Formats: sequence, structure tokens, C-alpha cells
Amino acid sequence: MPKNLKRIMHVDDDIIIQKITSQALEKLGGFEVQTHGNGQTALDSYEDFKPDLILIDMIMPEMEGPEALHNLREKMRVLDVPVIFVTGKNKENIDLDDVTLGVIGVIKKPYQPQELVDTIKGIWTQHYS
Repeated sequence: MPKNLKRIMHVDDDIIIQKITSQALEKLGGFEVQTHGNGQTALDSYEDFKPDLILIDMIMPEMEGPEALHNLREKMRVLDVPVIFVTGKNKENIDLDDVTLGVIGVIKKPYQPQELVDTIKGIWTQHYS
């Protein structure tokens, strides 16, 4: 069972979403947040940050969220960190068949800052309390 939720790695290529999300998670949620603009930099810094949760956009240039998760699980052998995908797509249209290992939720964009924090805490509590 994962420890308490304190450290979140956020991965999104949109700079505005990066700022809104990191501020919401830090100021409203009290989390320590590390933000990345793509999957590769997130993978490169994973060992240094050791997040409790990864919040990752599904659709990004170069390396999409599912590919980054696959690389984390298969190549880096990180099997225990939970993941929440963030997407602008309809939840019904998301195919998680290939990446369900450790995906504990999907959050739809756009979101309000407090709503994001509450949703993440709710998903975490549902899975780990």
C-alpha cells in the first residue's frame, strides 16, 4: 500500500495548465509538486523526485502519457507508483487496455483548481484508505 500522498509529479505539455495545476496542488492541496513538459524529462527525473503519484496528460507531442507509463513500468521497472491520467477527451472514448497497470483514475480537462485537488484526494482515498 502506498504511503501518504505528499509528492506529485505532474506531466503536461501546456504551460498554462502546468502553472494552474502546480499552484492548485501546492497551495490548495499542500503537495510538493514537480512539473514536466514531456514524458521523457519526467522519466529522467523520476529517481531523484520519487513521487507518490504521477498526474500525466494522455496526449502530448513526442511521448504521450500511455507511452511514458509503459516506459516507466517496462523499461524502468517502476511498478508501485500510481498514475492518474488527465485528458481533454471524453472518458468514454479512452482506451486504457494497454496501460491499466497502476492507473487509478482519469480526470477530464478543463478543471477548476479546487475541483482538481478534491478529485485527486478522493481517488487516492478510494484506493488507499
